[in-house]
Amino acid sequence: MAGKRGVKSAEYQPGLFIQRNLTLEEATQCKAWVMDNEDLLSVLSDFVAAGIKCSVRHDDYGDCIACWLTWHDQGGDKRDHILTGRGRSAFTALGEVLYKLVVLYRGEFPKTSGVSSSDLWEDVK
Repeated sequence: MAGKRGVKSAEYQPGLFIQRNLTLEEATQCKAWVMDNEDLLSVLSDFVAAGIKCSVRHDDYGDCIACWLTWHDQGGDKRDHILTGRGRSAFTALGEVLYKLVVLYRGEFPKTSGVSSSDLWEDVK
């Protein structure tokens, strides 16, 4: 469907949320990792350049700031997967989601096959 000036509007594509909660030990390690990593924006920039979309906003459901990293690869088993991080500020939410991606998932966006079914949430609209 063409929008204004002949530009096609994006169609909504449901995503698959990977809601990986941190253990108490991981949360402690995450905080230390974020505080020791002075260059989080550079880390984020590398992932964005590789095709990962970053969104940050207030999450009404959790009454916190949430950060979502979404993989928009054109195919494969990680297309439109959404990794989440939450915190009291945009910085802590970004730090948590980057910790998950860099440390827990070793820099590779998680695939459905490598994630527990209890950590997957369908995006319904």
